[in-house]
Amino acid sequence: MALKEHLERPGLRIINGPVKLSSLMKKCDVGINHASHGIVCAFAVHGVPQLLLPSHIEQLMFAKAVGRQKLGRGLAGRYGVEKVAEVLSIILQDPQYTNSAQDFAKKYKKFKSENIAENIAVDILKKIKG
Repeated sequence: MALKEHLERPGLRIINGPVKLSSLMKKCDVGINHASHGIVCAFAVHGVPQLLLPSHIEQLMFAKAVGRQKLGRGLAGRYGVEKVAEVLSIILQDPQYTNSAQDFAKKYKKFKSENIAENIAVDILKKIKG
């Protein structure tokens, strides 16, 4: 635990184990993650811009989609601490990322993943019936 205590400081908590993200999202200025679908969507529906550090091609493709929507920015290839700090500063200082993330959250405020199959079926039936 000495390393954890050494690294923690105001605004940075290290948690060794599962975390219920919804309780943390309200306190986040930026979400930093590997661009996996679940975590990106969790931050997005809570209106939190993201710094994405993908580790494989699918995550890279998803990070690019997130970037096109101005919900965050991603890094790919080889990069160091300086580049991460630079992109993190851009996300924090440019209001377009926070604004886009908050607009996304408002748009999907009522979205419930458990209703997705039903919603798709209703849309298909509407199209079939014309």
